[in-house]
Amino acid sequence: MNFRFFPHIRINFFYTHYEIFPRGKKNVKKDFLVEEKIIPVPWGIISVKCWNTSNHHPVLIVHGLCENSGAFDRLIPLLSNNFYYVAVDLPGHGMSSHFPRGIPLDFMFFVFQIQRIVSHFQWKRLTLLGHSFGAHLLEFYAATYTDKVEKLILIDAISPTPVASEAILIFYRNQGENIIKSEENKEHTTFYSYDEALAQVAEKRMSKLKPEAAKFLLKRCLKKNGEKYSFTTDSRIKSEIKPAMTAEIIIDQIKQIKCPVLLILANNSEQFSLLNSSGFFSSALEILKRNNSSSRVIRIVGNHCVHNNQPEIIAPIICNFLSEIKSKY
Repeated sequence: MNFRFFPHIRINFFYTHYEIFPRGKKNVKKDFLVEEKIIPVPWGIISVKCWNTSNHHPVLIVHGLCENSGAFDRLIPLLSNNFYYVAVDLPGHGMSSHFPRGIPLDFMFFVFQIQRIVSHFQWKRLTLLGHSFGAHLLEFYAATYTDKVEKLILIDAISPTPVASEAILIFYRNQGENIIKSEENKEHTTFYSYDEALAQVAEKRMSKLKPEAAKFLLKRCLKKNGEKYSFTTDSRIKSEIKPAMTAEIIIDQIKQIKCPVLLILANNSEQFSLLNSSGFFSSALEILKRNNSSSRVIRIVGNHCVHNNQPEIIAPIICNFLSEIKSKY
């Protein structure tokens, strides 16, 4: 059921949860309450998937571009049940409404939607967990709203790529031309069989997804048309979305982050390669570590989508960070 067309509906169901304990203790089977909720916005809705009960400390979870909250369906059940996990479908993704046509898909406008969600739930303090583009958004949110963020978890994302000062106007020019082009061109819908759609999500990307991982994304981004399917993700999302900021400005923003940061880097990903080839990303990483003595950088085996492909690898790392690291800010 697509919540874009049924905004008054909320579904409650239970998810079997296995608590992770240190070696020597048995896994304990628990019931995990899961709710689909919607947040009204001027252009439609933002859809979120909530795990556990709201009396626990909130952990807001944000996915990468062209994905949706289903990217965390395999990870969240492996995390501690001492937290309230809220996984977001960003605008234009999953079951959330698209931003209106004719306006630019601006990076900071996405950041503002994070605050919209925080305000909706009336959270005073929260923990943030993001992957890729979602991690970039949360990084800037943590720098902007330092008083609200308890901890920050970044999965395979250090920082947005900076824009050289002499290229900023070109960046805006291209952005404007893309808006006009999208308005002039009538959007063409491609239809797929389910297996073809699964192959699109699993294989036709820089970092391959296991089919069983890709299926969780399809649950929130496919629309059935007779015997075929089409994707509901906003086609404008395919363009790169990043802040039009120089390296110096981005570094200054990262310096504002005061909370403990957990950065998980996969060894078979572009981010890992950038660390070895770019002084900017190395500097950003060092600043993240220096900002708070409790910050950690963990390198693991996997590709950019390790949280979905192999959630069992990073779940214990996240659990330890959530439970052991105390925020000093």
